Amino acid sequence: MKKINAMIIDPNGERVLKMEKIGNSLKSLKTIVGGNLENTHRWKTDETYEKESGIVSFDLYTDDEGKLKDFNCAFILVNKEGEQISSVLVGNGVIVGTNISGETVSADPNEMIKIVKVKSIKKGEQNWEKIEEAINNEISGGVIWNR
Repeated sequence: MKKINAMIIDPNGERVLKMEKIGNSLKSLKTIVGGNLENTHRWKTDETYEKESGIVSFDLYTDDEGKLKDFNCAFILVNKEGEQISSVLVGNGVIVGTNISGETVSADPNEMIKIVKVKSIKKGEQNWEKIEEAINNEISGGVIWNR
């Protein structure tokens, strides 16, 4: 099986964001996120990067039922200006690239760092109650948390 570079988000880990080689398959992605896959967020690459690398987007996958499980940690994505660009997410995540043919390909960490950062919030930390409330509201059809 072909291996690709992926950015793994582990909000419970010492390093929230780390690069790993993983198998280029749905099974590998499911193993990392611990459940069924949901394409949670997509970032389109700029034209110059697309021409140079062949990568048209970066995609974040998470467990589509993660918010229904017990969790002690959550994360949000923020852009380079520090603005929140995702709803509250729980469990592990994996970011991979997608090429023009729609194939999953390696994520370039140097390019990803220019686009997005991950902020992890652990149970007991400031704003945890707001996180739990936001997730419960989202599950019941409410609005997302905005810090």
